[in-house]
Amino acid sequence: MFNLRNLVRYDTGDGTGGTGGDDGQSGSGGDLTLDSWIEALEDADQKKSVKTLLGTHVGKLESALKSERVTRKDMEKQVRDLAKQAEDGSDSQAQLTQLADDLEKAGQKSDFYEVAHLAGVSNLKLAYMAAVQDDLFDRKGNVDFAAMKESYPELFAGTQEEDGDAGRGTGGELPEGSTMDDYIRGKAGI
Repeated sequence: MFNLRNLVRYDTGDGTGGTGGDDGQSGSGGDLTLDSWIEALEDADQKKSVKTLLGTHVGKLESALKSERVTRKDMEKQVRDLAKQAEDGSDSQAQLTQLADDLEKAGQKSDFYEVAHLAGVSNLKLAYMAAVQDDLFDRKGNVDFAAMKESYPELFAGTQEEDGDAGRGTGGELPEGSTMDDYIRGKAGI
């Protein structure tokens, strides 16, 4: 059966006040990921159902993404064919060529964002600008992330997490002993 305690930390009723500051230890035994959450489910049938539903959903998303890419490439090809059929040097030919180039750049940008995220880039927009500026794309549109990491290591800094300390910025840690929660519980007679 589904157990909410597998997902969130809760007040144990022992007067400790539920979740506290970051003491360097995680109550869940590590970072919560989708895979760890699924594995924490106690019912084997529920695990199988969740995995099946997620697999189906992800499969549909991948199919839609592939379909969009094929459509985009077909549209770019059609625009380039129209540009070839237009009069040489005409405004319409220049506009069609520009439109095809813009479609190609948009595809390159979306492909870059997908791959860059997987490569651990922390600022996708800035990384794309750097890749374009330094011409880090090969003929197939792939990016040389090794060269980018060498030139711009700050783009691969990863996520920065705050320490979660409620006393942060006050010049010290939270005081030991009684807290506001303890005071409120005392007044409430709990």
